[in-house]
Amino acid sequence: MSDMQDTMILAKYLRISDDDGRYGESQSIEGQRMLLDDFIASNPELSGAHVLEYVDDGWSGTNFNRPSVQELLIKAKNGGVHCIIVKDFSRFGRNYIDVGDYLEQIFPFLRVRFISVNDGFDSARQECSAGDVGVAFKSLCNDYYSKELSRKVRSGIVTLRESGKYHASTAPFGYTKADNDMHRIVVDPDAACTVRRIFNMALDGMRAKEIAHTLNSEKILTPGKYKLERTGRKVGYNTNNVWTDNAVRVILKDVRYTGLLVQGMTRSYRIADDRHYLVPKEQWHISPTRHEAIVSTEDYEKVQNLISSKRQPEKREREIHPLSGKVRCGGCGHALYRSSTKHPTYLCGYKAYYENLGCPRKGVKVALVEEVTLAVLKSLFSAFEVKEKSWREIENQRAVAGMERIKEIQSLQRQINGIRNEKLALYTQFSDGDIEKDDYVRLRDETETRLQELTAQVAALELLAVKKREVDVSDPFIDKLRDLRFEDSLTREIVAALIDRIVVYDKDRIEIKWKYSDAALAAVLEKGSVN
Repeated sequence: MSDMQDTMILAKYLRISDDDGRYGESQSIEGQRMLLDDFIASNPELSGAHVLEYVDDGWSGTNFNRPSVQELLIKAKNGGVHCIIVKDFSRFGRNYIDVGDYLEQIFPFLRVRFISVNDGFDSARQECSAGDVGVAFKSLCNDYYSKELSRKVRSGIVTLRESGKYHASTAPFGYTKADNDMHRIVVDPDAACTVRRIFNMALDGMRAKEIAHTLNSEKILTPGKYKLERTGRKVGYNTNNVWTDNAVRVILKDVRYTGLLVQGMTRSYRIADDRHYLVPKEQWHISPTRHEAIVSTEDYEKVQNLISSKRQPEKREREIHPLSGKVRCGGCGHALYRSSTKHPTYLCGYKAYYENLGCPRKGVKVALVEEVTLAVLKSLFSAFEVKEKSWREIENQRAVAGMERIKEIQSLQRQINGIRNEKLALYTQFSDGDIEKDDYVRLRDETETRLQELTAQVAALELLAVKKREVDVSDPFIDKLRDLRFEDSLTREIVAALIDRIVVYDKDRIEIKWKYSDAALAAVLEKGSVN
């Protein structure tokens, strides 16, 4: 056995929530790292291990939909990790049921040791049990804490809103948070100048696209780029310093520039859910508290009238195609739109704003993108079918071998029972005086030796059965492929379930990005034949 095989592979897992770790690697991550490194260095059993590190900085612990923890679990399943160490149970997860499943069932099956430093838990110690009431209570408390904290935060936001205090993490472009009051916004003179100019150009009759071209020609900083340079924070998608007509319209429609404090425009689906949706305008909260206006109410209303008076294209009911919302430009990253021509084409509506980012100039035929996507899906499902067949064959072989082991164990057990009866008969003969003591001791020892040999054989077979037993760890990607019914056609269900986005550079370069990590694909396909 090589040195690498002899060396324990130890994985440190570090996590911080998105509230504390939204921008860059937070100090809490560094604090966890120092704690774990000190623990490893001070533990002779662990100090010589090959250490890996997995970090989810800015991810909630309420579920396991975190990139690094998914990568870690797949590696553990494949035997690439022998020990996982965390600061405390809540770093691994706050969901009581899921954490309990891993500690009580999955990790023991995988023979993966789990250490929680602050909780004093080490699954390798006999006195530590995942089913212990203290462990279960801590996991339950973590689960409850996460949900209760979300409720308190939401309640606090409502209180701030009702009292006329600004509660968003960043101020709208044109404003900044007051130095002495984080719940009040004040005018940012430089950014406000850009906002006023946009409104003035609109009042002069310029369209949003013309305004965008003017701002780009003068290299005026976009909201995203401006905040990135001023604060170091990436806010929003566009930090390429390229104005678009949509970015201009967002500013022109924002009523907060008149001094109104409008909040509650989005809402999460439920407690501990990161997804948000827009609420109707009549449900927005408009506070009587006002901040300094950048544009007058009169000018704002004039601009809204001008926007509404522009000839609007007739709205048609949107047709949902298999790839709707999935196809993005390889240059600027924006979604491509589908032309309504005889031969539909994917076109980039932003290529006029980006000169050197490589947006496809002529577009790419929809039929070609769908053909490539279908071919890749066929390859994926074909490879998975082969893998499933291999798994079934292995399971059948294991089942047959298992039955043979059971029969062998039963045969040995019958022999053991027979030898035990022999021992009892010998003792009876000795008690009745039918055999001498020396003969009895000799025959008894011979019988005991045979009994021990057969018992050892049974134990060895039972241990082999445990080692050969398949560890059934639920893999989201495998489960999804098994649930989906693929019939060699491109369907919305298949695309939505598996594909995150399709990046189009030109007709010769189309990349498919999956919803599941490369590690998940590799775990299923082994050779990674699908790219």
